[in-house]
Amino acid sequence: MVDLFEIVDSLFNKEKYKKIPKKDIEKEYFMIMRILSNKMPVTINNLDTVGTNKIAVIDHMATILGNNYRSKPQWAYIPSFKKDKNGVHGKLEPLEKKYKSILIDKLEMGSVDYDDWKRTDPDDLLEVYKSMDEQEKKLKKELN
Repeated sequence: MVDLFEIVDSLFNKEKYKKIPKKDIEKEYFMIMRILSNKMPVTINNLDTVGTNKIAVIDHMATILGNNYRSKPQWAYIPSFKKDKNGVHGKLEPLEKKYKSILIDKLEMGSVDYDDWKRTDPDDLLEVYKSMDEQEKKLKKELN
């Protein structure tokens, strides 16, 4: 089974594309078309009609892209999320319970934005929570 990243990479290389199983291409059809529509919306819209052969459409696009690009262009890169290497999510939980509502109110962000921040850059969020925790400790010392 080939993932979406490999399929998109292979669209710009004819030899790699020939090795990709057709069932994987068909499975990822919607996402492939979505990525390609960022650069070529009219072409993709014309090709993506009800009843079209999905594999034939992707084969056609692979031929066009393979002929026009020598390597994968910048617009075809898929944004990815940072992985939790250091167990940041485990460190976030106690601080999150304490400061999440304060942070959301202070930054005037919605819960969707907060969840996106937590998913894409947990290290940055942890740093913000740590600074909030340090500020709280300093205030407690000053008041005592």
